[in-house]
Amino acid sequence: MMCILTLPHVLGPKQSAVYSLLVDLPIFLVSTVSITLFYIIAQRHLNPKGWMKDLLLLPMLLALATGMSVNNSLGVLEALFKKGASSPERRRAAVLLIRHG
Repeated sequence: MMCILTLPHVLGPKQSAVYSLLVDLPIFLVSTVSITLFYIIAQRHLNPKGWMKDLLLLPMLLALATGMSVNNSLGVLEALFKKGASSPERRRAAVLLIRHG
């Protein structure tokens, strides 16, 4: 999704290195640091005594979350643009959900 969002920037007029340092780098750092802090704080609340040891798994967790977001995005796009993609099991589940709240 980020590739699609940044496509106009990539194909547009070339920007200087100063522009990249002033605009692109802060956006990248803020997005990376925010999600990292989220996982660190969550781990600290879940395991107050051993949370530092669990931080060794943080890079693997970030890679897994990235892979899942790509897979979920593809699933959403497929569901949005594919005609007749609804399976009988999905329709049955939707009917049960509507009936039983």
